[in-house]
Amino acid sequence: MNGLSIRQQEVLNCLPATVSEVAEDLDITESTVRDHLSSIEERGYEIVNRDGLYIPVDAHPTNINMVPTGSKGEATRRVNDHLFDLKTRINTILAETEPAVPDGGLAYRPGSYDMVVHFTDLHIGQLNHDEFGVETFNLDIAVSRVRETLSELFAFKEKMEVAGYRFDTIHILLGGDTVDGEGIYENHAYEVCATADQQIDTAVELLYEVILSCSSAFPSVQVVCQPGNHGEIRAKNTSEAFNADTIVFGFLDRLVRVCPMDNVKFIRNESTEFTNFLMRGGKWRGHLRHGDGQLPHIGTTSSKSKWGLWLNRHKFDVAYRGHYHEVKLEPINGVPVIMGGSITPSGDYEDSIGVYSEPSSMFHIVSDRQPVEMLTPVHFAMVEPQLGGSRE
Repeated sequence: MNGLSIRQQEVLNCLPATVSEVAEDLDITESTVRDHLSSIEERGYEIVNRDGLYIPVDAHPTNINMVPTGSKGEATRRVNDHLFDLKTRINTILAETEPAVPDGGLAYRPGSYDMVVHFTDLHIGQLNHDEFGVETFNLDIAVSRVRETLSELFAFKEKMEVAGYRFDTIHILLGGDTVDGEGIYENHAYEVCATADQQIDTAVELLYEVILSCSSAFPSVQVVCQPGNHGEIRAKNTSEAFNADTIVFGFLDRLVRVCPMDNVKFIRNESTEFTNFLMRGGKWRGHLRHGDGQLPHIGTTSSKSKWGLWLNRHKFDVAYRGHYHEVKLEPINGVPVIMGGSITPSGDYEDSIGVYSEPSSMFHIVSDRQPVEMLTPVHFAMVEPQLGGSRE
């Protein structure tokens, strides 16, 4: 069932929308829009008029990413307006309560250890296929890989405790690009498997599960959030822009504030491209960035200059970044800078910058002697191609 003209298809792609919105998007008259809607229905497409909002019966009002259009603006405006309203409501709710801080501060016993787990570039909602058409990344795979990271961390902690180690605080670093967004670039709608709302819901539930599990396993938890670059959201008739990460982090912050957990400190930063935080009773200063706007390697002259400037300004003892989907450690003047990996497989972006890395995450321990010890990558098994109905 198609048989639509190019203009009729463009009108259908704009839905759900009002007649005036379609007319504005396509720069045609409202009368012309109504004529096209009638012609579309005559060709077998069922469209419901709900108080002036025209909705195809097989489409959910927020599921517009599943019908890509030739214009990024047309495809994302309604989602942006919805998320902008959601962000405004979260800000209002958060203003009514105090930030989450454990009574007595973060746990610290001299001679004990902290742990750090770095979740960055989760891209929840992203959909990847290999050359055989097999899905190599989707919502289920994203959830399982975050849980696998936590399982590996807890297994490592148990072994270390058997060896006599004691742990005080776990620092959960959320480095941005948590969700994949909608309409971020041309044809992006073909590469996501969930609406923006579904991505946010999944991310919030999953990361709250992580915080809750860590709260039960460690004397105290510190959550540090730094938004990424994937999905600037700008609503119509506003100058304010924000990132989808801020909605995820806002929901998490709210949940931590009202939940029974009393051993969690939550740091959420929307003002700068970095967040500083303390570990081991203030002995070590951490520095978290997403990593966009930087080169993948610190060894170049420009990167050394930039990171040297940040080191002098922030006086950090260890820094964390993401964005390039690689796990590695590079020093700047002897200070470790750790790049966190991504749970997603390498794709066109990695190919374009000449970087390839298997899906991975990482964690490490922190002692009173060094800010980084036993850096442990977690590598995930790739989905194997299916040929002729069997796994090779």
